[in-house]
Amino acid sequence: MDMKFIVEINVMPLKALLDPQGKAVSQSMKNIGFNEISNVRIGKHITLEIESESKEKLWR
Repeated sequence: MDMKFIVEINVMPLKALLDPQGKAVSQSMKNIGFNEISNVRIGKHITLEIESESKEKLWR
């Protein structure tokens, strides 16, 4: 019987790279009064639902 696994992956830009989306969100937040925010980074969150017989076979 196969088990269902949920794998979550976060993809973020390197800290050394400019993040124009993050800068835009940070500025917008400050414009509406959230002055405490100092750094915003925008990335991607990916969720996979995988069926496999076991955890070992999943990572082969």
